Amino acid sequence: MLSQKTRYTIRALQHLADRHDQGPVQLTEISDKQNIPSKFLTVILSELSREGWVGTKRGREGGYWLAKQPADIRYGDIIRLTNG
Repeated sequence: MLSQKTRYTIRALQHLADRHDQGPVQLTEISDKQNIPSKFLTVILSELSREGWVGTKRGREGGYWLAKQPADIRYGDIIRLTNG
């Protein structure tokens, strides 16, 4: 069984993969479209950023994007990352 954190991480990464190479995606967009609490999403994206999976940019034109190619991300890697 997958934890809620793993499910949210998969949904967030899927959203970023759908917008791959289209520029930064704001946290509020991901939160609203994927129905993920923004405070929890902030923690998830911060962890993904530290691991080098997600790039970030601050500011008005900032947001998040995949730092890896979508095809290089595997479900097993996501589960290992989120479950420690």
